[in-house]
Amino acid sequence: MLARGRKKMLDTKISVIIPAFKAEKTIIETVTSVMNQSVQPFEVIVVDDCSPDRSGLLASGLGAKWVRNSKNYGIGFSRQRGDFESNGEFIAYLSADDVWKLNFLEECVPFLDKNTATFTDYFYFTDDQNDSSGIFQAPMYKTQEEFRRLVIDWALRKNMFVNFSSVIVPKQIFGKVQFESSLRHGEDLIFLLDTVLAGLEWVHIPKPLIGYRVHSKMGSEQIKSNKDEFLQLWSFIRSRMAKMGVDEDTVEACFRRSYSRCFGLKAKLYKHLPRHIRWTVKKAKRLI
Repeated sequence: MLARGRKKMLDTKISVIIPAFKAEKTIIETVTSVMNQSVQPFEVIVVDDCSPDRSGLLASGLGAKWVRNSKNYGIGFSRQRGDFESNGEFIAYLSADDVWKLNFLEECVPFLDKNTATFTDYFYFTDDQNDSSGIFQAPMYKTQEEFRRLVIDWALRKNMFVNFSSVIVPKQIFGKVQFESSLRHGEDLIFLLDTVLAGLEWVHIPKPLIGYRVHSKMGSEQIKSNKDEFLQLWSFIRSRMAKMGVDEDTVEACFRRSYSRCFGLKAKLYKHLPRHIRWTVKKAKRLI
């Protein structure tokens, strides 16, 4: 049994996709965390989204395949291009400022299947911290129907508990779904909803196996100040909720609450708080 499990680890071909834009300060740490895995990936592809710095060049120096977009298209396009460029049976994603623990792939491979994707818990840290400042544990579920309900509940808050730096999916799913290339933020949420609609099964590995870097330039933070991108993402959420049978009035009520949190009076006042106070408030909310 142990020999069979080890053989699966050696035979499983995983392509790692790392979209990169202005990631010069973090890309070496990120790619190194992949190259040093206890179970080696089949290939590592860094999709350079026309970055003005040396992100792609630094990654290629570590042995990653470097492909460069002709212009800055955004992360949705870059993720999808990485999928087209890949040759593995499974696709793993990692943001250019996050890191994997060295046993990440080893822990995930035993659960992978042609109809099964995996994700893990994570620890988070800030730019000025070397150690974890907390751990995020995804909600537990027993069935795929429970997982579906959880995904819908979080999506209605314009949020998700599946961290895409911890995700591995079978490549064959791209025969059914793709990333929305027009989205610069939230493409992972829409992709997750589409995989649920397509019948992909998701396995949660309840271990913090990735490090998630929290900073002000994160897409989830930037969309809060960009009304056009906010409305674009919600248009995609609405369409998926309709396919999932969610009541339209429920969706609209959630949209209004989300809009108020991002662009209402309280949100405007919050944005004027000093950065260290905002970070303390965010950390407190995660612990509630």
